[in-house]
Amino acid sequence: MIYLLNKKVDEKSPIKQALMQIFGVGPFLSDFFCKKVGVKATLKLEKVTSKQRAILIDLLTKDRINMKQEELSRFLYENVARLVQIRSYRGLRHRKGLPCRGQRTRTNSTTVKRQNKKQNRLR
Repeated sequence: MIYLLNKKVDEKSPIKQALMQIFGVGPFLSDFFCKKVGVKATLKLEKVTSKQRAILIDLLTKDRINMKQEELSRFLYENVARLVQIRSYRGLRHRKGLPCRGQRTRTNSTTVKRQNKKQNRLR
């Protein structure tokens, strides 16, 4: 196992998939980082040299344009907290643990209710 930005990643997975496991890094950014380092996106992580791996980790940490992990999760949490604080409709739905984008609640809201219960326990 290899750690990329405090995320445990499998060595046998391709570089693109390994980078996409980091919160805030999607397919576009993972391709961008692979091109910047100069490796194919389909290359397994175990076959990357230690120098290329160090360059990749350095690029990930120094990339300030795109928010990753702690910054992104804090940003999302602050947005929801702001909605709850100003008591908007969406904020009240978040607080109650109900869907807030207009979905029906008679039959199909069990998943969102479960997820929001977990989030409410964390708050």
